[in-house]
Formats: sequence, C-alpha cells, structure tokens
Amino acid sequence: MDLSQQTPLERKREQVGWYFYDWANSAFASTVLTLFLGPIESVRRAIAEAQVHHTTVDYQEFNGGHEWRGDLAWTFLSKHL
Repeated sequence: MDLSQQTPLERKREQVGWYFYDWANSAFASTVLTLFLGPIESVRRAIAEAQVHHTTVDYQEFNGGHEWRGDLAWTFLSKHL
C-alpha cells in the first residue's frame, strides 16, 4: 500500500511493526556476535599469548597434516585464560 493511501492509524501500526522488527533484529545480531565472537576472540588471544611466550600446543602428525588434540587444547586454554 502506498503511503499516501494509508490512514494515520495504519501508518502508526506499520511503524510500530517496523520498530519491533528492528529491535528484535538488533537483539539477535548482538546475541550472535557475543556468543560466537567472544569465544573465538578468547582463543585468538590465548594463541597470541602462547606465541609471545614461545609455548607450544601438542599435536600429532598424520598423513602430511596435523591433528588437533582437544584434550590438550582445553588444558592449554584453561591455563592461559
């Protein structure tokens, strides 16, 4: 519907709908950023600290690559966080 064809009540109702949509979208984005980027940033800081202090995290080699050992990683991260 065109804005010129809307009554003031219809226009107000549509605006309120957009206000709630914007609020919910902002809350969702904030939650996702906090939940996903928070832990990632903590790990990045721990890795940077390990590189500064020349600390190594244990890994096992396999077929030309490296296998990350989660149990050792958790020990390392809990020690440095």
